[in-house]
Amino acid sequence: MNKFLLLGLFLYFSCVLAYAEHKDMRKENPHEIRVGITEDIFLQSIEMPVGAYGEEVDVNDGYHITGNIEHSYHATGHLFMEYQYRFNHWFGLGAHLDMRGGMWKERKVDYCQWENNSYTINRYTVRMSFMPTVRFTYFNGKTVSLYASLGVGPHFHFKETKLQAIYPAADLCWFGMSMGKKHWFCDMELGITPLPYMVDRLVRLGIGYRF
Repeated sequence: MNKFLLLGLFLYFSCVLAYAEHKDMRKENPHEIRVGITEDIFLQSIEMPVGAYGEEVDVNDGYHITGNIEHSYHATGHLFMEYQYRFNHWFGLGAHLDMRGGMWKERKVDYCQWENNSYTINRYTVRMSFMPTVRFTYFNGKTVSLYASLGVGPHFHFKETKLQAIYPAADLCWFGMSMGKKHWFCDMELGITPLPYMVDRLVRLGIGYRF
């Protein structure tokens, strides 16, 4: 959560003196690009390594133990990029790319009373979604703009370099707040990604540029 706090503070102080974009300005700068980060609490809970597992086999006059020990888990959070073309003051059409990585170490153990063999492997997974999106801005005020958006598309799950599966992806932003003056802006969103993450991507923070 520290990375969200630091990014949130940066966005806050960047936008303290900014005002929301007037709807007439959208005609001059219809293109919008942004990058940001989203929490991944649900994925961390299901992807966290289980710890140690294996088996012990009795042999004549001794023992033989094999197993794996998984540890040192880290995750990037959901990192995203988005492009929007704003046709008017209330409707936009674009594309959203979301990527997330999970990394941990796996120690393989194989030893008995005469020999001890062990080595460590770096493991990682990459999840990526590409979703065309539609956005509806339902409030244009002097200080903020409020919007909602919907995206659908494919989701790719890689383990190391091997593609494990392709799922449908869907994302709903039910509350978005944008603050910015002319070209630069920052935003905060509340939403949910029911496919394939169930309850991931609940809080999103981003910064972007209009041209």
